[in-house]
Amino acid sequence: MKSIATTFCLILLYLASVSAQSKADYIWLLGYNPNDSVAGFGGTRMDFHTTPPSLNFFQIPLDLESSAQICSEEGKLQFYCNGCKIITREHLLMDNGDNINPGEIHEIDCNTGDDHGYGLVHQGMLALPWPGHPDKYYLFHLALY
Repeated sequence: MKSIATTFCLILLYLASVSAQSKADYIWLLGYNPNDSVAGFGGTRMDFHTTPPSLNFFQIPLDLESSAQICSEEGKLQFYCNGCKIITREHLLMDNGDNINPGEIHEIDCNTGDDHGYGLVHQGMLALPWPGHPDKYYLFHLALY
């Protein structure tokens, strides 16, 4: 019984040390249009590199009512998505980053010109790093029809 408890503690310590290495969630992006820097309305960037986290306004290219984003192991933003489009860290449309979830809901939510994204599905996307490939990521999202 003692060896099982020791093994369990070692596994927990290993998992804690591995998770402490990554800063994949150090930047959170929130918000929606219209962009108004004077009123502070639009995009909000929460940066967890500092304590307390810093909050900054940024010109949001699309609504992030439902979203996923991911950072590198160093905590640098890699991309973000609203279910309709994938946007790079430079806030530009990623190559082949549009029309990622075609179907009837996509036609309703994404092709109206306001890029508000999948408002019907909260927490319907998840971005994860590809183990062993520091510059590759998985983007999981619910398919809506």
